[in-house]
Amino acid sequence: MKKKAQFGVTDNVGERLREWRKKSKMKLLELADVIQISQGSLSDLENNKSLPSANTLASIHTHTDLNIIWLLTETGKMKRPKKK
Repeated sequence: MKKKAQFGVTDNVGERLREWRKKSKMKLLELADVIQISQGSLSDLENNKSLPSANTLASIHTHTDLNIIWLLTETGKMKRPKKK
C-alpha cells in the first residue's frame, strides 16, 4: 500500500521518474543533461532520497514529454500529449 506524503505527493516520485526515463530509453546522464541537474542529483531523485525542486519540475516539463501530474500523483497518463 502506497503511503501519501504531505500535500498529496506520494513517496514514489523517484520510482516513477526512473520508470519514465527507462521507457524513454534515456540514460541517467542524458536526462540529467536535458533537465540541467547533476547526475548525482538525478540519482538521488530516482532513489527517493529527495523530491524535485520547482525548478527541476519546470525543466522536466519544458524539456520532456513527462506528465508532471502523473509524476507527482500517479494520476493520468505518463506522457503528455504531443503538441500540434
